[in-house]
Amino acid sequence: MNNKMEEKNLKSFANKRESLLVYERNILKAYFYSFFASIELTLSIFTLFFLARDLSMTQIMVLELIFAIFMFVFEVPSGIFADLYGRKNSMAISMFFAAVAFLIFPLTSSIYIYAIAQILLALSWAMNSGADSAWLYDTLKELKKEDRFNKTFGNYRTIAMITYAFSGLLSIFLAGYYSYEKLFLWTSAIFFLSTLIALSFKEPPVHKELHEKNFLKHAKASFKYAKEHSLVRSLIIYYSVSGALSHLLYFFLQPYYKSSDLPFFVIGIAVTIYFGATSIGNLLSNRLTKNVKPRKFLTRVLLVSSISLIIVGLNPLIGLLTLIIYRVLVGVRGIYIEELINHNIPSSHRASIISVKNMGKSTIYLIAAPLLGIISDTYSFAHSILSMGFALLLFYIFWTITSKKYEGKISD
Repeated sequence: MNNKMEEKNLKSFANKRESLLVYERNILKAYFYSFFASIELTLSIFTLFFLARDLSMTQIMVLELIFAIFMFVFEVPSGIFADLYGRKNSMAISMFFAAVAFLIFPLTSSIYIYAIAQILLALSWAMNSGADSAWLYDTLKELKKEDRFNKTFGNYRTIAMITYAFSGLLSIFLAGYYSYEKLFLWTSAIFFLSTLIALSFKEPPVHKELHEKNFLKHAKASFKYAKEHSLVRSLIIYYSVSGALSHLLYFFLQPYYKSSDLPFFVIGIAVTIYFGATSIGNLLSNRLTKNVKPRKFLTRVLLVSSISLIIVGLNPLIGLLTLIIYRVLVGVRGIYIEELINHNIPSSHRASIISVKNMGKSTIYLIAAPLLGIISDTYSFAHSILSMGFALLLFYIFWTITSKKYEGKISD
């Protein structure tokens, strides 16, 4: 009897140990996924590709507007899909649609087909947003290491940003020898590989039973939670504005530096800084935010970011230096907000509420993209970047005034 009991306990221990090892391997696989999903050989020429095909900046921003609209439409349903049917499945589908979109771009010159590819990209982004951080957080929770989320997710994001930074230089180098079309096709093949990596993940269990078994009820519960929790709500607003402007900057850096008197390869340097400095911010996030008061820290980040962005628009050469400052702060801010939100939402709605956050970003993106495109075509690329900087400065003033009512909760 005792021997059977002992054997049963040993078997249980072995199963538990094997289960933990599987989740430990999840972390390593996540890093591989982050690397391959971020090898984008079109990074420094994405906007230039469309300009070379005789699209105006306004038309390019209309394509981004389509992206933003469908990102808005897909954002919360995709988060709910991830919560109900698995975050790893959501991530795999994300990379599959990205691969198809990058396959379409070089095979057509029709703006209408480009729009279809943009819709697929929007679905790709939506399926990944929230799913990856929620999957990683619950993996760590299964290992009883959720206190390491900031560091682990920081590493995950850092790998992505370093890979993007390398891709920025590599893409501008390859563009000198190969056609833009080939770079899109090669990127598509890499994204198909990323799909297979995502399918190899182990799905961690959700730590609270789902009571809402359909999309509508789940969405309603997620929106209600975000609305009723002031800390989560205020962070969503902050991320929406700062995140949308940060994302849009990428599309204007390429033509801005191409139109400057600086050498062509500086485009690659600017794009490398855009992603590389963010990876530094991801790495430093845990140290820089360890003992800070959230509201004060986020307020200062806004002020320094706005000034840095204005300088980029005023002087492209000096702007390379302030772009480093700006993107480091973007990296720190991104990880810190993700951590604050994850610590304040239930596991059962984690991906959905993070999707609400990204939906807010899509809303601002939706408004800003066409306006910035018109400013570029009417005035210059520099004017568009300056507009982003001053918009961020205005939001700094707004945040400084309105966030005071969250002082007690946002400083916890």
